[in-house]
Amino acid sequence: MTIYYVAKTGNNTNPGTESQPFLTIQKAANVAIAGDTVYVKVGTYTEHVIFPNSGALGRYITFQNYSTDVVIIKPPIKTYLKWDQANPIHHSGNLEMIGKAYIKIKGFKFIGNGSEAVPDGVISIEQGGNNILIDGNIMDDIWTSAVIAGYYKPSGESYGAWDIIFTNNYVRRPNGGWVELMSYDSVNRPDISYNSFAYQVFGEGLDYKSGTDNGVISYNYIDNCWHPTAGPGGTKMKWVAIYIDAYDEGASNNHIFNNIISNAGGVVVGSEMGGLAQNNVFYNNIIFDSTLGFGTGYCCSPYTPNEQNNIFINNTTYNIESMAYFAERGKNNIFRNNIAYGNGSIIINTQNIQDHNLFSIDPQFVNAAGHDFHIKSTSPAINQGNPTGAPPIDFDGNPRIGIPDIGAYEYTSSPTCPQLSVLLTM
Repeated sequence: MTIYYVAKTGNNTNPGTESQPFLTIQKAANVAIAGDTVYVKVGTYTEHVIFPNSGALGRYITFQNYSTDVVIIKPPIKTYLKWDQANPIHHSGNLEMIGKAYIKIKGFKFIGNGSEAVPDGVISIEQGGNNILIDGNIMDDIWTSAVIAGYYKPSGESYGAWDIIFTNNYVRRPNGGWVELMSYDSVNRPDISYNSFAYQVFGEGLDYKSGTDNGVISYNYIDNCWHPTAGPGGTKMKWVAIYIDAYDEGASNNHIFNNIISNAGGVVVGSEMGGLAQNNVFYNNIIFDSTLGFGTGYCCSPYTPNEQNNIFINNTTYNIESMAYFAERGKNNIFRNNIAYGNGSIIINTQNIQDHNLFSIDPQFVNAAGHDFHIKSTSPAINQGNPTGAPPIDFDGNPRIGIPDIGAYEYTSSPTCPQLSVLLTM
């Protein structure tokens, strides 16, 4: 194992030691191999980094900031390879891991370049990229997708990427044209957890698209997904925060749980081009002050009943402007043990199943105005749920024993919600 250093005082003819560091991250990427670590010291690095080497099982190549140094990475203003249906290769990224594996990216701050001359994503992972860990980074004032993964598959593979973990990151995108903030297509076992997505100016939030299976989206806070043009009533439109879109290849067995969503368009399962969206499970999520809650077949999903056998269980919605729970299309989708209070209609067709929900009845939240959606001891949600398929623990990690309560929380006399209280102050 070799440790390399990069610094603004370095030179790419150096050996990359701490006393004689490299000047660029790209130089370090060119020489680092399985088991090596690259420490990048304080400064702004305007680079388009293409990773030529892979790590190995148990021997990641790690790139991270040195100590507590603030390391900024931004894309240079240049012409980037762009996605082209007539000549598909891969999407461009500020960091590109095309067909590469076992790489860690930790502790960096990525920002935009103040221009539309940007890559497709901050990080792109395609053509068989796998076992990539993106941990503890800040992506602030970016103009593009935070991560774009999958899409182009290597010959003989069913997926374009797999085992991609995005965790403990902060993402804010206040500028730029239409993009999906996290855009995954044909990815197996993706995991987006414990992140804060503070702003998405134009487009959908976290997208598991065509051919993306067996994934997790959990413990994230997503606030503000906007479309900048005026919607009904002349106000800005709130856009979908989490979108499972089967498109033409399907999307199945994804688990979406313990997320908090506000000022957005909720959680939607769709089939825009006939793919089968099935066996996706949504539980212990909280949505408030948003346009939509949870549902299937909304907007651009004309294929029906291609949203099937998805489960929405023990979720809580509050102050939803339009539809709190909806299933205008699809069949055999289950809506169970959910709370909806404070505006928002419920539209679930007869081909779907709903039971043991608390809709349009005051659940007696502890403090809805203060975003505390625990329930009081007198709540009509207590011991009124259906145990079939109910998650074994609630949002706070308290066990559900016997007959569960309805909603994301089990009643407790001493509720705690550290994640919600912390994230709402970020």
